[in-house]
Amino acid sequence: MIIRDGKIAQVEITQCDTHYPQSDIDPVLPNEVIAKQSADVDFVSGATLSSYAFAMAVQQALDQAQNPNDKG
Repeated sequence: MIIRDGKIAQVEITQCDTHYPQSDIDPVLPNEVIAKQSADVDFVSGATLSSYAFAMAVQQALDQAQNPNDKG
């Protein structure tokens, strides 16, 4: 994830270990994060667990960006 001027500028899925292929959620969810500026994305039908895992990863990245010294 790239944050530029306090806004999410780019989101890239770098690892996908879910049952369904990455193509089920990419580029739909990364684009939605940029549009909404939030990890609060609409889950993709048929890829609910992949969507959930993606949203959690985005939220963790946002939390880490806000608190870089917190290893959580």
